[in-house]
Amino acid sequence: DVTTTTALLGGEVISDGGLPVSARGIYWGPDPDPLNNGEAEPMGSGTGSFSMTLEDLPQNVTYYYIAWAENAEGVGWGEAESFTTLASPPEVVTSPALDVTTTTALLGGEVISDGYAEVTGRGIYWGPDPDPSGSGVREPMGTGTGPFSLTLDGLQMNTTYYLRAYAVNIAGTAYGEVESFTTLASVPEVVTAPPLDVTSTTALLGGEVISEGGLVVSGRGIYWGPDPDPRNSGEAEPMGSGPGSFSMGFEGLLRNTTYYYIAWAENAEGVGWGEVETFATLAELPVVTTADPYDVGIFSASVGGEVLSEGGIEVSERGVYWGRDSEPGDHGSRMPMGMGVGVYSGVLDNLLSGTLYYVVAYAVNEQGVAYGETKSFVTDKIEYVTSIPNAFMPSSIHAENRVFMPEFSQIPQSYTMQLFNRWGQQVFSTTDPLHGWDGMFNNREAPPGSYSYRIVYKDQDGNDVQHSGLMLLVR
Repeated sequence: DVTTTTALLGGEVISDGGLPVSARGIYWGPDPDPLNNGEAEPMGSGTGSFSMTLEDLPQNVTYYYIAWAENAEGVGWGEAESFTTLASPPEVVTSPALDVTTTTALLGGEVISDGYAEVTGRGIYWGPDPDPSGSGVREPMGTGTGPFSLTLDGLQMNTTYYLRAYAVNIAGTAYGEVESFTTLASVPEVVTAPPLDVTSTTALLGGEVISEGGLVVSGRGIYWGPDPDPRNSGEAEPMGSGPGSFSMGFEGLLRNTTYYYIAWAENAEGVGWGEVETFATLAELPVVTTADPYDVGIFSASVGGEVLSEGGIEVSERGVYWGRDSEPGDHGSRMPMGMGVGVYSGVLDNLLSGTLYYVVAYAVNEQGVAYGETKSFVTDKIEYVTSIPNAFMPSSIHAENRVFMPEFSQIPQSYTMQLFNRWGQQVFSTTDPLHGWDGMFNNREAPPGSYSYRIVYKDQDGNDVQHSGLMLLVR
């Protein structure tokens, strides 16, 4: 019946040696030689068994004892025996959690008694289950008595955890009371996503809630605008709720403009913010249209266009390309007409008469050159002969009526004029545009009457032009 503090010890007198046994008992103690160094414990007299329970023994101590019996002849001794009192499990208490944050806590306990045996292990069990020693994580924290602790990290925000201290010796494992703590909640953790699909007027913007902070994210989105501080001066654009990625396409942005934006997410603790991101919308080529040519003459024409949009960058030059090629932008002559937006025009001169020309408006910005649609026009042809008289009188008092000849806007090339009487006889012929018929034929006055004429010359393109008709010679 050895316990932590008691033991039943004794012996048996199996022979009295022929004399009465006057005393019997044991010598005992922690020394291996209890006969000489032990404490005597008398237990009656006579033969037979004897025993006694020793109490208040220290735990986990080895004791030695030997039985004795005495008669008139002297003392008889038994064999020395030994026993060890039992140890008890350690006594350990669980410490309340300290320094609790959103993801960390200082946990531990204290071994206040080793149970009279070496504490070979101590620590805590912890986890979200109310019975941490049954289903939790074991976290060893050394050996021996005294306080012990460890900072756990990587905990979930706004989560209740349970912990229980333990200590181990040869007698077994002891546990402290179950303690609990709840990690703190925080504002959500959100990142601002880089801009995507940026064009001259559109962009895809958003972010990602990577942690709800232990609470429900009730709102998320971005603040954005042209100010470098969109959080305070931008426009809010909500984009749902909860964790995960979010985005939205923005339209109608200004070309060639820098914008700033920042992601946000909100829970009951407050608002979390990402980093400020920036992007610039793209510039475009200008938008330009070609005006219909107007005031087209023999040698000139008015042309131009209109820059409807600069494309987000200043139009540094505008004008037209023109020429006789159907692709004047590639093969024509360039005629600048200023810069900027709006209507513009100019006059092309020194053109060829009766000629087909092509013209296209252009506008230049840093993105390049934009063209309008190609237009065409034909200059007026030169009418060399502007009028032919239908009668003349050689004896007229007006000099201009005395000779038959056409009036010219310009002197034609390869000119021939012939006149015929009613019988088809030629009465006059000349190749000099400035020489007319004075009504004489073969050095005589031709009779009055009707005569036919035929005038032939070449135009500016080298084509024959003919005029014919009747006129009247008056005497």
